[in-house]
Amino acid sequence: MDLREILKVTRKFQVIILVRHTSELSLPYIGKAGCYPKPVFVKAKTARRPGSRAQQNVGGLVVHPGMRRDCFDEKDWTRTHKAWADTMSVLDAGMAALRVDASSEETLKPWGIERSVRGQGFERWKWRVDINPGSERFGCLQLKCDAPESSFNAALSGGQKPIPWSCLHGDYDLKDVIQPGREGENVVNHEYRGSGIVDCVPQLIGLDFGEIRRAINDGIGVPMCQHGAEAQFDWHGDEPITVAFNDWSFLILSDVRSVMSWYAELHRSVRGTARTFASNAIALGYDGLARDTSQMYELNGSVGVYKAGKHPLTGT
Repeated sequence: MDLREILKVTRKFQVIILVRHTSELSLPYIGKAGCYPKPVFVKAKTARRPGSRAQQNVGGLVVHPGMRRDCFDEKDWTRTHKAWADTMSVLDAGMAALRVDASSEETLKPWGIERSVRGQGFERWKWRVDINPGSERFGCLQLKCDAPESSFNAALSGGQKPIPWSCLHGDYDLKDVIQPGREGENVVNHEYRGSGIVDCVPQLIGLDFGEIRRAINDGIGVPMCQHGAEAQFDWHGDEPITVAFNDWSFLILSDVRSVMSWYAELHRSVRGTARTFASNAIALGYDGLARDTSQMYELNGSVGVYKAGKHPLTGT
């Protein structure tokens, strides 16, 4: 992670920034020609391992899971499949159910055709999958955009040049941006448009979230932060989180329990739905947390705010 650049931004804007770690396998591709961070509409997972095919290493890149099942663990398959389905709902929902056999040219062929992204707000993007079994990037999802939307231009202060066909590596998901002294306030700015759609970002007093995001990307030199912050729309995930403070110090929260405890100590709520909590907790193997109300978050009315000390489904 580009921690030094993020710490510079925390100092400049006097904020606390939480960043979810990307896959270590993605790191070598950052800034590399023919590679680009996952845009907001790509929820698909990057390959968890290089794969079993000789002369091919797609670890850390987004791949079609049906073509490259060898790149994922069985325990991750449910989430991997769902993330790909979510991505296909934006790319082209009509292709989501197509059967894929990595050894069948007939089933691969439709995926190699250049197509426009169908999701609203992202129509300028084109997509395809590398279907050449002899390619070192076989199975990789590829995107290009000759005229990036103005929202993506905002990801870098100098604007963004056309994006040629690129494989996709992991981005840096901003977990949260917190103003010291206002830790307990998690107000969402629903009007902010940061990714071609209405983006959920924190309402900051006297600061602009887009400016902070641009400053991080400018420092890195690559638009690694592509969208709003997770704490404004979702429950905690199980990936490690780095907390960068405005005094050059930082803290690593290694799992969902430590993240939840840190937020509880700050009396800071996160946003989501009871369904989100239940599905995430079970998928992550934390269904037992339902019996540990000290770790839980309560769904507070219709706005979907979790508060420490209550079970999110029962309120007890």
